[in-house]
Amino acid sequence: MEGEVKEIQMEIAAIKRDRLDVMTKKQMNVFTPITKLREELIRAKTLAEEERTRREKYETKLKDLELKLSEICRKEIPGHK
Repeated sequence: MEGEVKEIQMEIAAIKRDRLDVMTKKQMNVFTPITKLREELIRAKTLAEEERTRREKYETKLKDLELKLSEICRKEIPGHK
């Protein structure tokens, strides 16, 4: 009788371990894609910020050149202010 009880307790413990393993694997299958998506989102945000910064620098340089060109044209065209 004691042997049967021990055997049943061992089977129950094994079932609990298996269940815990299955639950852990399910969680990993859910969290791994979420982690990857989060990393991709961070990379995309970083790239977008870098692109925005480059675009702002380009636009600033373009405006500066337009002002310089406008000043040159005003000086070159007599009677034009």
